[in-house]
Amino acid sequence: MVEKPSETEEQWFKDQELKNAKEAEQRAAHLAALAAEAAIKAERGRCPRDGAALATQIHEGVEIDQCPTCKGVWLDAGELEHLEHGKSGGLFGFLRGR
Repeated sequence: MVEKPSETEEQWFKDQELKNAKEAEQRAAHLAALAAEAAIKAERGRCPRDGAALATQIHEGVEIDQCPTCKGVWLDAGELEHLEHGKSGGLFGFLRGR
């Protein structure tokens, strides 16, 4: 004969199920965040215009990303300001010198 669990035992099982459900939800949210981050990283290094892989060049200590297909030049935050005040005529001097 199977005995029915006491109220405290039933509550313990309910609490465990709730705890397990919350942990599963947190794991799912964490995995979703990791997947989103991986997708963003996969897009980095790609031309926003045509999706081609960007070629990186160093100019005055700044990484300049250029698309070999459309010849677009892409800079990260603060890089334009750094190049504007550079020694060799800034970004436009760099672009003219190619």
